[in-house]
Amino acid sequence: METLQIYLIAAITAACLLALLSLVLLIQIRTRKRETAMPAELISRMDRIDSIAREMETLTRAFLVPRTRGGMGEQLLEDLLKAWLPPQYILLQHRFNNGTRVDAAVRVGDRIVSIDAKFPYESIAPLLDRETGGQNRTRTGELRKIFCGYVDDIAAKYIRPEEKTFHFALLYIPSENLYYRAFIENQNGLMDYALKKSVVPVSPGSLFIYLQTIAVGLKGFALSRHQQELMESLYMLQRDFRSFAKSYTVTGTQLRNAAKNFEDSLGSFIRLETTLERLVEKGPEKSQDET
Repeated sequence: METLQIYLIAAITAACLLALLSLVLLIQIRTRKRETAMPAELISRMDRIDSIAREMETLTRAFLVPRTRGGMGEQLLEDLLKAWLPPQYILLQHRFNNGTRVDAAVRVGDRIVSIDAKFPYESIAPLLDRETGGQNRTRTGELRKIFCGYVDDIAAKYIRPEEKTFHFALLYIPSENLYYRAFIENQNGLMDYALKKSVVPVSPGSLFIYLQTIAVGLKGFALSRHQQELMESLYMLQRDFRSFAKSYTVTGTQLRNAAKNFEDSLGSFIRLETTLERLVEKGPEKSQDET
């Protein structure tokens, strides 16, 4: 890996130096163009520099491609997810019931967003790099065939609402340059096709925006869940209060009835006591009269 990095740095440095040299020579040529014709030797050197520059660009891409596809793409995706989302919302190599695994998924509420990171760089990049011309129609046809087949595969494997996925999936492309050339620079309908299949292509920059949006949504979801718990507590309190109010009403009615019965009984007691006292008072007088 260290050797690869050394070669990569050397290739990039050489390409930059060649580009700078070409720029200097071009300025000199344009400055002297009015005075003298361009020497044949200088033209030859310019052609050689241009050839070397193309070779260095090819060499640079040869070193860059392995770092932006396959496992490296998955690693970059994992790093982005871990940098912006809490660990409990990240699912790496999530397995579905049919045994397929998606590179990553993000949990949002009770559902997940599937993210694929195995973009076929080696198959698509050469088609984007070819010169347009007689082979343009063939190039476009090959590009659509490879890309559309890959999108169909993602839609079939990773969009599974019955397993709590959203009705869309993200296609992660770990290269801003490739994303621009494939979907912005070329009006080839690839983006429209992907969106019709509910697959959203994202570059590192656009995924960054998606993750920010999801992070804000997760905060809102956490607040919503807290509000839901609070409402459930309020409903329980309301239910208990209604039960207490019912018992209180029944007890009050019973107390009022008891008070009324007490008053009635008290009235009867007073009347009975008065009658009894009257009878007791009249008792001796009646006995003397009879005697």
